[in-house]
Amino acid sequence: MHRMVLCLALALSLGGCIDYKWGHDWKADNPGGWQDASVVGFDKGTAFQLACGGSPLYVNVETHASHQLLSLFFIPLFSASDDDGHVWIRANHPSLMACASPAQNPLLLKLDNRPIQAAGFSRRSSEGLCIIDLGPRELQGEQLSIEVNQAVLPCAVAPMTLKKDSFFCLRATKFGGSTPCGR
Repeated sequence: MHRMVLCLALALSLGGCIDYKWGHDWKADNPGGWQDASVVGFDKGTAFQLACGGSPLYVNVETHASHQLLSLFFIPLFSASDDDGHVWIRANHPSLMACASPAQNPLLLKLDNRPIQAAGFSRRSSEGLCIIDLGPRELQGEQLSIEVNQAVLPCAVAPMTLKKDSFFCLRATKFGGSTPCGR
């Protein structure tokens, strides 16, 4: 009897695990003068680059706002969500100082044409790298605008506009990691 239960549990766990994943990303709506520099296969955000003073300025918009529900034969078992609702924006440029205040922020951010004032700065920011942390309250909108702060970096370019893009997918759970949702 025990062998039969063990064999049945093993067959069910190997053949029928499905996970549901849903959330939102920020996708380029109007890139302005920015170029797409996204890494293929990276499913947590997008990256852009811009020529700025002889060196490229890289901006990564990384989203951690997805929900995941694991199930066995479409019967939900437990949540495996990594949702904390935050978006991290990383700006890389050789002439950046460690940003710890809004005056040192190389990017001006607007949500639905309103400036975002309550952005936090990560302690992992360093020379050449500025990490901006936007929480769920700052992201209650549909359109995010990113432009270069001329007082910090002398780069003349039009602002980039990103739109909130929702996704949902069902995918087979695999040992070693499931395939991305194709966002």
